[in-house]
Amino acid sequence: MIFPRARTRPGLDSGTMVRLHMLSGGHHTVNPTPQGERAGEAFFIGKIMKGPCSVCGKPEYCKQLCKTHYFRQWRKEDAKRPHLTCTIEGCERPLKTRGWCSVHAQRYWKFGDPLKRLRKANGEGWISRDGYPMQTVDGKERLTHVLVAEKALGKPLPAGAAVHHWDENRSNNDPSNLLICPSNAYHRLIHQRMKAFDSCGNANWRKCYFCQQYSDPKLMESNGHGFKHTECRREATRAKAKKRKEATYVHL
Repeated sequence: MIFPRARTRPGLDSGTMVRLHMLSGGHHTVNPTPQGERAGEAFFIGKIMKGPCSVCGKPEYCKQLCKTHYFRQWRKEDAKRPHLTCTIEGCERPLKTRGWCSVHAQRYWKFGDPLKRLRKANGEGWISRDGYPMQTVDGKERLTHVLVAEKALGKPLPAGAAVHHWDENRSNNDPSNLLICPSNAYHRLIHQRMKAFDSCGNANWRKCYFCQQYSDPKLMESNGHGFKHTECRREATRAKAKKRKEATYVHL
């Protein structure tokens, strides 16, 4: 048989009688050696003949190697190849994507800026999960804004005291931006009044538990667990009773 567009590889006798086997996906196999000797098989992909892997005899993927052995060799050669470094100034990590290393690329995907970081530089402390800067003092982890407040006060904070940031920026620990509160309850009250003022312009108004709208506390009712409009409470009670009644009918 003659295959005018087939190309033989070195080591294969082009004059040998071959048997063409149709394989799935349009692949053809040519066996110039007795059946069963896999090392002597040649493989057709489309109309271009490829030989067997020089290591295991499987169909060739590239450079006389199967897909498994090709990528194994590629990884070894890639490790020896000189790599480019990150384009960020001062970073010498290997180049990963978009001209950045893996660290700066992850910062870009998370925050939209490859230079943004939650962790501070060495010796400057770190940022907690809550967003507060922290430092290690005498082997203990301390909040930076507490250290600044104690330094301004001249002594340790009283028991139960809390420090409030006026601009609500937890990273701004300038002494003029900090307020020492006598308790956490007072600290929460400050935040509550600030939210009310930003939402409705009146720091004394409260938010309804059901409709989430601010109103005068004199027009609302409270049971010690927040403020609510009377009509909102009644409507919620009716809806709850209706839902319980429907569930009872379905159960029966």
